[in-house]
Amino acid sequence: MLLRFERPSGRRPLGPNPVNVLVMTNHLNTGGAETFVVRLANELTVRGHHVVVLSAGGELMPKLRPDVARAVAPCRAKGPWGMLSVARTTRRLIEDHRIQVVHANSTNTAMSAWLARAGAAGPPIISSAHGVWEPWKKRGVARAFDLCSDRVVGCSEELTTDLLNHGLRQAKAQTIHNGIPLPTDTGAIFDRGALRRALGLPANRPLILGVGRLVEQKGFGTLIEALPRVLAVQPDVLVALAGVGELREALGARAEELGVSHAVRFLGRREDVPRLLAAADIFCLPSLDEGLPLAIAEAMAAGLPVVATPVGGVPEIVSHGETGWLVPPRMPAALALRLIALLADPGVAHAMGQAGRERVVEGFTLDRMTSRFEGLYHELLQTAPEGASQAASLRWSSSA
Repeated sequence: MLLRFERPSGRRPLGPNPVNVLVMTNHLNTGGAETFVVRLANELTVRGHHVVVLSAGGELMPKLRPDVARAVAPCRAKGPWGMLSVARTTRRLIEDHRIQVVHANSTNTAMSAWLARAGAAGPPIISSAHGVWEPWKKRGVARAFDLCSDRVVGCSEELTTDLLNHGLRQAKAQTIHNGIPLPTDTGAIFDRGALRRALGLPANRPLILGVGRLVEQKGFGTLIEALPRVLAVQPDVLVALAGVGELREALGARAEELGVSHAVRFLGRREDVPRLLAAADIFCLPSLDEGLPLAIAEAMAAGLPVVATPVGGVPEIVSHGETGWLVPPRMPAALALRLIALLADPGVAHAMGQAGRERVVEGFTLDRMTSRFEGLYHELLQTAPEGASQAASLRWSSSA
């Protein structure tokens, strides 16, 4: 296995009870779990912890702070030899950095961490469960997490319950909701008219925004199917989709077939999502399945009303009728009705947006999420055998 290690630059402030943490993920390409890893690693480092991120790399790597150590190696192991190779890399990082806690973010990385400490009193392993799995995979995923982890953390109560139903033991289960960094007052920072002009959008037309990968799971096909009904009532509405994915051409073709392509803008990959949110009137994510999508939390934090589907952990953040509307997946008529209602009543839309921001501030911030993970790290270190990580390091070093 090829391993490239980059040592951190700059000095880290020393906080109380600093912990050496190895955060593992398959890769750092754009995605919800990968964004979670970057934000958590950065925030832990700001708080004085020593953080190492192990991944196969990706376009999110530059978003890691300079004082976050990072190791680049293939992490999605194929076969037993590949898994052992990842385990050797993990073991080396644990020894070199005196790692006290391993935080895995996939079954692959959890298994590699477990193999790395096999036969030794190594550091506790926390596994964060983010994903959406096919039904036939769920039992295997739950059992793999249970076997290889001291604690399994679901990003939503629904996801944690699903893992429990498929074999995860209650004693190992916990939920910590995903959190986001709170934006400042976007209305004060961004000139809405200037944003619209920069996007090539008229300043006075209602804008429905969707942010996410253009894949089946995100349900943007349902939004395209709903658009003829919306345009029949609100002929000046625009839909903008920010993201890339395998369905880009198919979505464009369907918009052409339905005669609504004039009202759809495909914005591609964007690094300025806060600006897009500030330019929008409604946020829409009609997903078919989810964990707890960061995109919805970010839209609510920006004060936008949300129209989404009651899948995964979405109902835990979107309160139906209070912060937005929840409609069944694959139901374009129901989706259109809720979008039309919000477009017709800006007062209700504004009230929902404000309620949504308050909900995110109360329970879905990066600060709150990081504090809960800090507490979990210290809890596991207190209950681990005394000197476990140091003993493991000595044992491995002597046997290498």
